Amino acid sequence: MKKFILTSIGLIQFIASNAQLSCDDAFSAANYSVAHTTNAYESNNNDHVQEWSYKAIETFREVEDITISCGCEDAANLAYEGYEAAEKAQEQNTWERSRFYAKRANEKAKLMMDALAECSNSDISKIKNSSFEDNEYASNEDDNPADYYSNDNAEAKKIEVAKLKAERDAEIQKQLVVKLDAETALRQINAGYQSLANALGCKQAYEMAKSSYEYTIKQINSNTLTDTKMHYTLKLNEIAEKAMLNFSDCASGF
Repeated sequence: MKKFILTSIGLIQFIASNAQLSCDDAFSAANYSVAHTTNAYESNNNDHVQEWSYKAIETFREVEDITISCGCEDAANLAYEGYEAAEKAQEQNTWERSRFYAKRANEKAKLMMDALAECSNSDISKIKNSSFEDNEYASNEDDNPADYYSNDNAEAKKIEVAKLKAERDAEIQKQLVVKLDAETALRQINAGYQSLANALGCKQAYEMAKSSYEYTIKQINSNTLTDTKMHYTLKLNEIAEKAMLNFSDCASGF
């Protein structure tokens, strides 16, 4: 009986040890989930947000597969929620919306790391960033932006960041040109409507022509060139529609 108990205890310890090792295997992919989603959230244009989010999807799925096998339910659920958010980031057509889901994916990734640490009774501070070396994701430097986290590639990361900043600065300059030209044109259109409203004695249409169409510098810094062009296109449509309705109302009163 004593021998049976000792054998049973040994078997339980063996199973527990293997489960822990299996859960530990998820830390490497989890680290990359955090890194990729952090880069996605910090990206300053929609394409880069989606590129980094796409890379995070694979790592979230790997974490989910491993944690399901080792019985770490909380981490598995967070991994699922993380790649679901990363997938939604792929479906958005604006930087703001993609970044919203990237932020959610990043939050899930960090919570997932904590859940993994709890499952394996590990110190999370010793695990974070410790498993980037000798990892399958580091096998292809050209296809693996997370390599920039290593000291050897610090300079490469700086160059990439500088390149992205230069691209964004150039885009902002184009937005400022659009702002100047578009607001000058809309100002002239408004002036024309005001002159016509004054000639016709149509005060209602005259007040309409005073509507604001300006796009602030803060908005430009927060949005893309496409968003800026869309703003002025919508404002033109809005002014034209209001003019048609208000001048029609004036005409009915002549």
